[in-house]
Amino acid sequence: MAAELAGRFRCLLVDLQGQGASPVGSARGNMLEHHATDCLAVVSALQLAGCLAFGHSSGGLAATIAEARRPGTFAALYLYEAVIFRSGSGKETSQRMEQLALRRRRHFASRETALASFTGKPPFSSFSMDALREYVFHGLRDLPDAGCELACSPESEARVYGDVNAAGAALPEGRIQCPVTIACGVGPPNAPFSAAERAAPGIAQWLPNARCERYEDLEHMGPMQEPSRAVAAPADAAASAALHR
Repeated sequence: MAAELAGRFRCLLVDLQGQGASPVGSARGNMLEHHATDCLAVVSALQLAGCLAFGHSSGGLAATIAEARRPGTFAALYLYEAVIFRSGSGKETSQRMEQLALRRRRHFASRETALASFTGKPPFSSFSMDALREYVFHGLRDLPDAGCELACSPESEARVYGDVNAAGAALPEGRIQCPVTIACGVGPPNAPFSAAERAAPGIAQWLPNARCERYEDLEHMGPMQEPSRAVAAPADAAASAALHR
């Protein structure tokens, strides 16, 4: 997505702690709150003003927490299936995903082995090949002796799922005034992240300046399914936010 947007915008990708090269900074507290702190730290360190935040899934919740904590940080938010559950509606989903994360294979003989493994397994099997190669390159790290492992450990991933509901429920009312787009795909009713799709209209109603946008033929991993298509609406939102600053 950044490659598609680079001709029109300066794109910054935040390596949230525990998700890639950044280690987990604290063993305590809600991981989504830590991720929001990471977002705010980048904005402050680079002295950014009037930027647009694009957040997918838990990244969307982290960006929302950041804006609620420091209103005016972002000119607008574009949230694709953000896992914002205000009334415990995502509890079953988060518990299910937490258990699945803990069972993930963490070691691979090589990146080529990992790519072959991911290619045939959902949700990675729905990724565009470019997006999948990027995931294998950035989402794995080399081991000292041989092989590679997930940069985001199963334990770190599970912790994010486990902390989602408390973080969403703790969001304060009336703090987010910037324009927000709540985007969602249309996946099978029993898909792992179907709760995020169902939550989208309620999130739009809860926020004072929000609207919903649906991608009829994409699912929860839409930004990785069709990155070139998924950038069009966020780019328009960014341009609109820039015009009205």
